[in-house]
Amino acid sequence: MFYTRRSILKGVSLGAGLPVLAPILSQLEREAHGAPIETVPKRFVFVAVSSGIMPEEVELPALKSESKDKYLNIALDKHELDPAMKPLEPLKNYLSIVQGLSGKMCAGGHTGNYGALGVWRAPGEKGAPPPKRATVDSMLAQMHPAAINHLTTGLTGGWGARITEGVVYPYISAAGPQKTIPFQASPDIVFEQLFGTVASNDRYSAQKLASKRSLLDFMASDVKKIQQALPAQEKAKLDYYLDALEGLQDKDVKIAALRESLEKHVPEFTDKYTATETELRQDAHFDLIAAALISGITNVATMKIDSSATFYRGLGITEKSVHGIGHNEASNGKTGMECRSIIRRHHFEVLANLANKLKAVPEGDGNMLDNTLIVYISPAGDRHHGKLDSWPMVVLGGCGNKLKLPGRYIQFPGYGQQNHKTIGNWWTSILNAFGNPIKHYGDLDPGLMKGGFDQEGPIPETIS
Repeated sequence: MFYTRRSILKGVSLGAGLPVLAPILSQLEREAHGAPIETVPKRFVFVAVSSGIMPEEVELPALKSESKDKYLNIALDKHELDPAMKPLEPLKNYLSIVQGLSGKMCAGGHTGNYGALGVWRAPGEKGAPPPKRATVDSMLAQMHPAAINHLTTGLTGGWGARITEGVVYPYISAAGPQKTIPFQASPDIVFEQLFGTVASNDRYSAQKLASKRSLLDFMASDVKKIQQALPAQEKAKLDYYLDALEGLQDKDVKIAALRESLEKHVPEFTDKYTATETELRQDAHFDLIAAALISGITNVATMKIDSSATFYRGLGITEKSVHGIGHNEASNGKTGMECRSIIRRHHFEVLANLANKLKAVPEGDGNMLDNTLIVYISPAGDRHHGKLDSWPMVVLGGCGNKLKLPGRYIQFPGYGQQNHKTIGNWWTSILNAFGNPIKHYGDLDPGLMKGGFDQEGPIPETIS
C-alpha cells in the first residue's frame, strides 16, 4: 500500500514526539504544497562485493572492440547490457556504469579494505591497519543525518571471514581516524534494532525500552569513570565507544518518534531473517535497508554482500566458494567465469528489487529512487587479485539531480593517459555534489605524481 504525502500529514498525531518530528513534519508540509525537489532528503546505499568487478563483466557488448584509452560518455537506452546485467534493463534510465577510474594509491590483491570508500592504502586479508580518515559513506551519513545516521549490515566480516552472525568487522567503513565501523551480520538482530519498538506490541515493550535506557545510562557512566582513571593518551580510545553509547540513547528517542511511519513500513518477519542460506540472508538485509530508507530511520546504508568464504549454494554453485571461483576454479560443471556471471546476475536482481521498492514510493515531484544514489563496488577493485588500473562501479538511482550519471555508460581514459581520473576524483565529485566542497578527497597516486598528472579536484563531467 502506498501513502501519499497528504495522507501521512493528515494521520500524524502530535504529542511528546513533536520536538523530534518537527523537522520531518516541516519537510512533509513543504512537499505537500509543491516544494522543489531540493528539499527532499538524499539517500545513499553502498554495496561492497568480494572478488572484484572485472571491467568486461559490466562492459557494453557493443563496446568490446573500443579502445580503453579514450573517454566515452554514451546513452544506455540504445545499447544492450551484458547478460548478467539483464535484471537492470527496466531501470536503464536510472543506471550508470563507470569504467576506467584507477586506485593505485590503494592496495591491490584480494582486498583493499577501506581503500574502496576511503582512498588510502589499507592492505591485509586478515584485517587492515587502523583507519586513516572517515570513509565517504560515513561522511555522507554525517551530512544527511537521521535517527540512525549510518546503517551498516552484511553477511560477514573481512576478506576470508566465516562468521555470519552478530557484530562483524569487514574493514570497509570508518567514522574517522582509528574509528572502524562495525557491521551487523544477523538480519533478525537488525530487524529488532530497527523495528523492535513497533513490531512488538506486548505490554512489556515500553518497560523493556526503559530498562535498556537505564542500562545505557549506567554503561556510559562507567565509561566516563574509566576515562578519568586513564592516562591522557589512552582516553581517546574510549571516546568512540562513549559516542556510540550516547548515540544509542539518542537513536531510541528518534525511533520512538517515528513510530507511526515505522508501523506502515515494518517488513513481515519471516523465516529468511533467521535463515542460513546466503541468498535468503541477502534478501533479508536488503529488505531491511529498503524499509529503513522508506520509513526515514536512515538516509545512508552500507552493505557487505559476501566474502571470499561465501558459498552460493542456492544458485546451484555448491562445490566452490567465492575465492575458488575467483581463481577460475570450476564448480558444478561450470567454469569460474560462468559462476561469476551467475552470482553477478543474482546481485543485480537484488539491487533491482531494492531500486524498485524505492521507485514505488512517491516523493517530491517523483519517487524515492529519484533521490537515491546506490553504488555497487568491490574492495578488490578490477578483478579477484585487483591491480587497480581500473575500479569499475555500477550506480543506480536518480542521484537527486545532482549528478550527470543516470542512463549513461562512462569510460575514462586508461591509466597514464591524458585526462585519466582516479577514485579520489570520483569521491571528491560525490562529496561536492551533495554538499561538501572539499578540494580533494583521499590520497594521491605516487605514480601519477611522478608523471606530472593533476590528480586533484572533482570530475566536472559528472556534476550537474
